[in-house]
Amino acid sequence: MKIAYVGLHQQAQYILGGVGNKILTQVRLWQEAGHQARLFLHSPDTFVLPDTSVFSFPKKRGFPSQEASRSRMLAEMISAIKSWQPDVIYLRYSRYAWPLQQLFDIAPVVMRS
Repeated sequence: MKIAYVGLHQQAQYILGGVGNKILTQVRLWQEAGHQARLFLHSPDTFVLPDTSVFSFPKKRGFPSQEASRSRMLAEMISAIKSWQPDVIYLRYSRYAWPLQQLFDIAPVVMRS
């Protein structure tokens, strides 16, 4: 089974710490069980992790600019997930950004808040 683990608005301080360890462990356990698992992160920061696609949106001043930036990168991430064709999406939910609703058209979604 192809599993896309999706993290929204995940800052480096969390991903490179305990939360990230938990996420990476989950992806590794799925892989060890014979699944194809990949991590897709939507983040205001830039970093590199194994089996991970990071979609970084630049930090901008002002709410409209920041939200437009977040939405553009989320659209790119959703396009990449769609191209990868997962069987299921495990969504670690955070703040909503348009066009998140399109993620639900790709595959069944399991949501964790």
